[in-house]
Amino acid sequence: MLLSLLFFLRRAKTIRGNDFLNLKRHTEAFLKDNGVENFRFEAKELIKYIFKISDNDFFMGNFPAIDENKTNTLDLMLKKRADGYPLQYIIGEWDFFGLTFIVGEGVLIPRPETEKLVELALSHTKSGLCADLFSGSGCVGIALAKNSSIRCSSIEYSEKAFKYLNMNIKSHSVQEKVKGICADVLDFELINSFNDESFELILANPPYIPKKDKVFLQREVLFEPDEALFANENGLYFYNQTLKRWRNKLKPNGMIAFEIGINQHEQVCEIFVNNNFSPKVLKDFAGIERIVYAVKR
Repeated sequence: MLLSLLFFLRRAKTIRGNDFLNLKRHTEAFLKDNGVENFRFEAKELIKYIFKISDNDFFMGNFPAIDENKTNTLDLMLKKRADGYPLQYIIGEWDFFGLTFIVGEGVLIPRPETEKLVELALSHTKSGLCADLFSGSGCVGIALAKNSSIRCSSIEYSEKAFKYLNMNIKSHSVQEKVKGICADVLDFELINSFNDESFELILANPPYIPKKDKVFLQREVLFEPDEALFANENGLYFYNQTLKRWRNKLKPNGMIAFEIGINQHEQVCEIFVNNNFSPKVLKDFAGIERIVYAVKR
């Protein structure tokens, strides 16, 4: 399949119309044959990115000329994708909450289920201060800043991920509302630098996959940084430590909310109860318990 696709790509120098659709079909078939589950979606995203086509133009069939440089680029990207390299890293960006974020090796890829964390926060308040913990690309804090008057301290330990956090703060022009901090979320010196009862919101999408489950993950996920995925104590370590260390920084009537892994809601709720919170659970778009949260009374 690889040889037939490359042959097609090298011939497709100034093709329009139906032949462009043939390119799309060849790309889909190549991805499918190489184990890509959402091959139609990914083919569309790759072609849109390389040929600078909008969703509307793609739907209407308004295709540009196909030149050799772009087919060579598609060739290289398809080779990477066949090896399991994530689509989001290949194109270098991904959408989250209606915004486009710069991503690459060393940073967790924004996922649609995390949008529920943003929705929940915005339903609680549209102003005040937010501690955006384990910030990664900055997608949570930046989405809040772009959709409200909330100001965020976005904290990320990894220097590689922090590079993307800063790039995204600048690309979305939220420097006045989002402050990137490269530090360990659990560091007492950092935590004590904030006054007690500082925050209306404390939000976190911590590493929560048990290390023993690594063998069950999709090959694409394994390209993402381990430190953003895996946690000790059967995936619960950061819930225990974060809640214990940050709870005094929450204002009365402030909300603390954590994204959680599949089937972790009962254990995380117990951690909340042990820290004198009355937790609630929010499901994601797939009906999976995804957020545990509580309001400080």
